[in-house]
Amino acid sequence: MNGVKLNVVKTTKFKSTSITVDFIEPLDHTRFANLALVAELMETSNGDYPTQSLLAKQLSRMYGMVFGANVLKYGKLHILRLVISFPNEKYLPTNDSTLKMAVNFLNQVIFNPLASDGAFQAQTFELQKQNLINYVKSIPDDKQFYASNQLRALYYQGEPNYAEFVLGTVEQLQATTAKGVYDAYREMLTQAQVQISVLGDVNEQSIKEQITQLEFKERAEHQYPVKIDRTPLTKVAERTEQQALKQSKLDMGYYLPVRYDSDDRYASMLFNCLFGGTPQSKLFRNVREKYSLAYYASSTFSTMSGLLMVQTGINSSDHEKVISIVNDQLVDIQNGDFSDESLANIKADLINGRLSGLDSQRQLSDERLVDSLLNRQHEAVDTWCDRIRAVTKAEVMAVAKQVKLQAIYFLDGRDNDDSE
Repeated sequence: MNGVKLNVVKTTKFKSTSITVDFIEPLDHTRFANLALVAELMETSNGDYPTQSLLAKQLSRMYGMVFGANVLKYGKLHILRLVISFPNEKYLPTNDSTLKMAVNFLNQVIFNPLASDGAFQAQTFELQKQNLINYVKSIPDDKQFYASNQLRALYYQGEPNYAEFVLGTVEQLQATTAKGVYDAYREMLTQAQVQISVLGDVNEQSIKEQITQLEFKERAEHQYPVKIDRTPLTKVAERTEQQALKQSKLDMGYYLPVRYDSDDRYASMLFNCLFGGTPQSKLFRNVREKYSLAYYASSTFSTMSGLLMVQTGINSSDHEKVISIVNDQLVDIQNGDFSDESLANIKADLINGRLSGLDSQRQLSDERLVDSLLNRQHEAVDTWCDRIRAVTKAEVMAVAKQVKLQAIYFLDGRDNDDSE
């Protein structure tokens, strides 16, 4: 069906089956709060089960199925995701079809919301709206997460689709209405690209027959761009915020122009692991352990955006020293100041992590979704491992030389942490 795709991953690794329904549309920050509330409402109520308690009881009756809804960003895309996991009927003592039950349940969730006259039911809407507002208000209590969000906002200043939090702001959530959120739900239902992924020990023909029971209609088909392109800043953006804290947070954002479709992507993975992505990394071993300058020090890298983020928890007085030593670690990699043994160990860790991920239904399902979004063939695990093993020291150095510092966010807890 145009605009609605089905992907079946048959595997005998698991005794349960999962169905993931992803509603995919281009990022639009003006819709973040509305779609976050749509996900909340879908997760907790519908026309057949109007309260969270009744919905939970129904899941329990269906052999303890697990259901959830959330929203996420993926490059330039916004995704509202529904996931239901259930025991494979092969292992049940009855003849009940858990696959049929799960598809019927999804039909209720997706197509029979708790709504009337073009608006979600007022009492339930206000309850979930307040729950979400309370959660967003609590985010500043998690200082590490808060700092990473502030660094991202600084890095993407002037680009609200990437800078703003996917659940929206408190002000945006407060401005939502039952009708406005219902309108956003209807727009998503009829216009978003839909990717349905089924993973488990399943019969593909049976899956196709059941999935056609979902009441989706054809819609215009799109292959939306995913990759975030940007021109690096010529001047590093810096922001300092003071709060009464026991520990300061120093986050740094770098631009690395390597993407998922680049030949350098394997070297970029190893670079990140060597820089701050693992306990064997330079940031962990030197900033945290050798110099004892950080409670934690790590890096992450996205091949969708090119954002390399360093996160540290430090004493306020060590601010300048940590910036200097973090950059020293980058320069060391650029100059090849790391051993062949370190690189070999990092490769082994990365490969072991990928192989252990094969035991995760979520990771396998996510990999196939990404392949679909990027319109690429699935890369066999053996091929991926061979490409990692083939990366040379010179290639890691070459990637490191492309890294440019773009933003520094410092959450300064000066009043407290220096007194400890």
